[in-house]
Amino acid sequence: MSRRVARRRGQRKLQRVGRAERRAAQAEVEAALQAEISGVVQRVVEQALADEVTALVGRGRYERRRVATPARTAAVCSGCQLGWTTRLWRAGSYGRTLLTIPAAVRVRVPRVGCICGSTVRVELTTIAPYERSWGDIQTWARELSGLCVSLADIREIVARENGRTLARSTLNGWVHQVADLAEALRRAPVTRVPPVVMLDGVWLTQLEPTGEERTDALGRRRAAKRRRKIVLLVAYGVDPVSGEHWVLDWHRATAEDEPGWRSLLERLLQRGVRTDTGLTLLVHDGSSGLDAALETVHFGPGLLRQRCLFHVLRNIRDAARGGPGMDRAASAPRCQRDLGHHRSGRDPAPAPALPRHLARPRARRRRRP
Repeated sequence: MSRRVARRRGQRKLQRVGRAERRAAQAEVEAALQAEISGVVQRVVEQALADEVTALVGRGRYERRRVATPARTAAVCSGCQLGWTTRLWRAGSYGRTLLTIPAAVRVRVPRVGCICGSTVRVELTTIAPYERSWGDIQTWARELSGLCVSLADIREIVARENGRTLARSTLNGWVHQVADLAEALRRAPVTRVPPVVMLDGVWLTQLEPTGEERTDALGRRRAAKRRRKIVLLVAYGVDPVSGEHWVLDWHRATAEDEPGWRSLLERLLQRGVRTDTGLTLLVHDGSSGLDAALETVHFGPGLLRQRCLFHVLRNIRDAARGGPGMDRAASAPRCQRDLGHHRSGRDPAPAPALPRHLARPRARRRRRP
C-alpha cells in the first residue's frame, strides 16, 4: 500500500537589499576603518617619538636623572649650551597635525628641557622641523605627476584618501623638488651595475617662453610659449635573467649627435659602469653620433655591442615602403630583389619572408547594417 507524501511548503523569496541601504552600511564600515587607521597611525608615530626622546635623555619615563649614564648628546641647550644626559628632562609636548597617505592625525611632539630652565634644541628623525606632511605622501604626489596627472586631479586623489585638501602651490613645490632629487641621483655612483645597458633617444615636445605676452579667452595676460623638439638620451639598465629594466641616466640634447652621447657615456663611466663591475653588453640603435661617441669612451675590455633588432626591422620597413604615394604592392618585388642581392653573401633567409610584410593589406569587409 502506497504511502501519501506531504507536499513541501513553498519557500519565501529572499528579500533583496537595496543599493542605497547597502551603500549606507558600507559607508559606516569605511568610517569605522578610517577611525581605526587614524588611531593606529597616531599611536605608532607618537611611540616612535617617545622612543627617540628616551634614547636621547638616557632613561625611561618617570626615572630619575641620576639613573642615566652621563654622556654628551647631539642636543644643545639654548641657555647653558650643554647637552649632557644628566641635565636633560622631558618638558611636555605640543600638538602638530601630520598628513600621511592613510590619514591626517594630530600627534603630540615631545619637548626636551634642561635643568637650567631653558629649552633644548632637538631635531627628531621621525618628524622634521616644521614638517606637516610625511615623505610618503610627497613621493606619491610626485609619482602621480610623473604619470601626467594634473595638480587639480592630484588634490582630489589625495583628499579622497585622507580627507584633507592640499594647496596647489604645495603640490607644485613637491613636484619641482624632483629636479634636485634627479641631480643627486645622477651624481651618485651606480650601486647596481646591470649586465646589459640599452641606449636610446626619446624625442619630446617642450613648451618654452618666447618673451612675449598674450591675452587668453578670459582676458588674462599670459606668457606666450612655443613648441620646441628636444631629445632625451636615455641609458636603461636591463637584467636578462629577471627581465627587469630601469633608468640609469639621461642627458638632454637638441640632436642625437656625438657631443650629447659622449656626455652621457662619460657620466656613466664616472659613476662606475664598467666591464670590471659587471657590464657585458651595450644595445643601441646604431646612430652615427652614438657610434662616434663609443669610439672615444671605453668601458673596458671584452665589451660586446649589438644593434637593436627593433630599430633594424623598423628601418627595413620604412625603406621598403618608400615615400608617400608609392604603390606598396608594386614596389614589394623590387625591394625584395634589392635586399636579396644585398644580403646574398651574408644571410638571404629573411628575403623570402618579405612579400607578405610588404604587400598591400587586404581591405576589411564592411559589416552589414
